[in-house]
Formats: sequence, structure tokens, C-alpha cells
Amino acid sequence: MEKTKPFCKMTSDEYYDFLWSYTTFDKTREQLIEDLEITEEEEKYLDEALNYLKSRVEIHEKEGRPNPSYAFYLVEYLEEAVYEGVPEETVREIEKALDENDEEKLADAVKKAWGIRE
Repeated sequence: MEKTKPFCKMTSDEYYDFLWSYTTFDKTREQLIEDLEITEEEEKYLDEALNYLKSRVEIHEKEGRPNPSYAFYLVEYLEEAVYEGVPEETVREIEKALDENDEEKLADAVKKAWGIRE
């Protein structure tokens, strides 16, 4: 399905039909941002989301779920990442620093989570 109008002008059915027919893995970053109306805040998590979804292909096949390349999964991931506010990669860095009891790494990871630049 091709996008013919902005999401705000789509019905719920049109919106979900589009998300479940639009595949993401074969699109450029710019195409995804434009077609899926990805906000600047969501864009911060785009690469992380795509990498995560690509890692889920085999699991989805085993579970009999639809291919994770559908835009529905990407939009869902981005909305959740923005809602939670901290990228998963940064959360893992914090957890690792805590496990290693490394105060310097922990401080760096927390600064990254809060968006603090030196």
C-alpha cells in the first residue's frame, strides 16, 4: 500500500492497513522518516529500533508472527522508546556499569541518559 495522505487525514483502518503493508527494511532512513512521519524525538531511536527488529526476524518466524519489517512494529518501538525516554542501549550501559561497580562508566552512562554534554 502506498501512502497517499498524511496520517492525520487517514481513518484508523487506513492507518493500520498502511502500517501492516509498509515494509521498512528496504527503505532509506529518509524514506522512513518521511513516510512514517517520524518526529525528531523518535528519530533518535530509529537505528536502534531497526537493528532490534532485524534481530527479531528469526524469532518471529519461529513464533509464527508477521515479519518484523512491517512499519507497525517500528512505530510501536519508537513510541515506546520516546515514552520511556532512555534508549535501550544506554540502559544496558548503565546496568553493565552497575554490575562492574564502575563509577566512571556509570556516571558517563547516566549523563548520556539525561542528555548531558560536557
